[in-house]
Amino acid sequence: MSQGSSGRRVLIVESSAKTKTLSGFLGREYKVIACGGHIADLPKDRLGIAVARDFEPEIVAVEGKVDRLKRGLQNAAEVYLASDPDREGEAIAPPGVCGVRTEPRSKKSVTC
Repeated sequence: MSQGSSGRRVLIVESSAKTKTLSGFLGREYKVIACGGHIADLPKDRLGIAVARDFEPEIVAVEGKVDRLKRGLQNAAEVYLASDPDREGEAIAPPGVCGVRTEPRSKKSVTC
């Protein structure tokens, strides 16, 4: 992920094991990067739940993951979130867009 993705489509998958396989199928037009699972979670140093506000969770970014994803998404023409088609995948994909806060021309969601 050291180089930018100038004008390429970027596919974000959950697992780094999928990046090599998918890169082979998709070719050079796509850059495939792994988010490594959840990029947001409850804080580790406190409860992270506001009991007085109907148990509202306090969500914080997992240290290092957001910066790593931002570097991988620099100058991306399109971003595809390819989370697994399960409950955990559904929980990972939305923060993948919101947590990184990039402004590519297009954000899309697919399952793999």
